[in-house]
Amino acid sequence: MSQEIETIKMKPSETVKVELVSKGALGLQLFCKMDTDSIVEVNRLEPMISKSDTILAGDPMQAIFEIKSLQTGTVKITFYESQPWNKEFKEIVQKVINVEVAE
Repeated sequence: MSQEIETIKMKPSETVKVELVSKGALGLQLFCKMDTDSIVEVNRLEPMISKSDTILAGDPMQAIFEIKSLQTGTVKITFYESQPWNKEFKEIVQKVINVEVAE
C-alpha cells in the first residue's frame, strides 16, 4: 500500500496544525519522526475534551500536532502508530507530509 504524501509550504516562523485520528484507546501510540531535525519543530497538543464527551475503550480520538517552521529547507515528517513496549510491532504509517519552508 503506497502512502500519499501531502506537501505543505510554509514561511519561516509560521505555524500550521495537522489533525489525525489516534487509536490510543486500542493501545496504540501516535508518534512522528523527521528526516531532518532543524527545519521544523513538531509538538502534540492536548485535545479539548468536554465533560459531556464519553470516550469508550476502542474509540478513535483526535490527535492534533502543531508544526512550527524554524528555518528554510525541506523536511519529511512521518506520523505513525506503534506499541513501544512491543518490539515485534510493525509501525502503522498514518500520514506523511513534506514541509517546504521558504522565504
